[in-house]
Amino acid sequence: MLRFFSKIRYQLAAENKAGRYLRYAIGEILLVVIGILIALQINNWNENKKLDAAKQVYYLQLLKDLNTDKDYISGKIEMFSDRIARYDAYLSSFNKPNLLTNEVMQNLNKLDYTVDHIRFQNNTIVSLESTGDLKLLPVDLRNRLLDLKRRQELILEFTKSNYDYYMDIIRPSGLAIGVWDLPSRLQNQPEFAKLLDIDNKMDIAFMSFDYAQFIKNYSESNLLRDLENMQTDIEKIIDIINSNIDN
Repeated sequence: MLRFFSKIRYQLAAENKAGRYLRYAIGEILLVVIGILIALQINNWNENKKLDAAKQVYYLQLLKDLNTDKDYISGKIEMFSDRIARYDAYLSSFNKPNLLTNEVMQNLNKLDYTVDHIRFQNNTIVSLESTGDLKLLPVDLRNRLLDLKRRQELILEFTKSNYDYYMDIIRPSGLAIGVWDLPSRLQNQPEFAKLLDIDNKMDIAFMSFDYAQFIKNYSESNLLRDLENMQTDIEKIIDIINSNIDN
């Protein structure tokens, strides 16, 4: 095609037809420009198609992580709700007048003394942020994901700090009096029981365990509230992602 126009251009130049030559030259330039624009449009279309395909992959990965977190959080909410209910029952047990020492200790022993460090499945959010591909996502979704990640980090920091404090309180008393059934095991060992002198340590141990459980309950009550709010936010994010997925 270009050779054809070149031939015409040379012929018109040879015949000294300047007006027609100029029109053909302009037409040739326009065709070249149009060809370049078409090529750029096709290239942009291909790039946009690749970016859209990448977004769809990210959407699926995000959904997988978010649904995993949603199920995980549901389990933690149930667990923390049970622990808080047991702590409330422990506090209510003091409404009974003239409790015996063994009763108080048995009620305290019914509480959960384990700690559960929270974890979240946010690998895709971290990857999107580190690679810069987060900018591929819609602004609203991007902001919600970043806010979710920040809140997860705050929860992890808060939980670790409170659980570390809880363990610092409970560890010395646990070492001092041993496990809860130790006094009953020592009933037939009077000399050894006298050596350990557990009975004279029980008052300090009780106050330590009671205070530790207060700290633990405070931490888990706040954690429960945060997880319930987070679960609601995750459900909203899932809805947004589903609305952006190509069917």
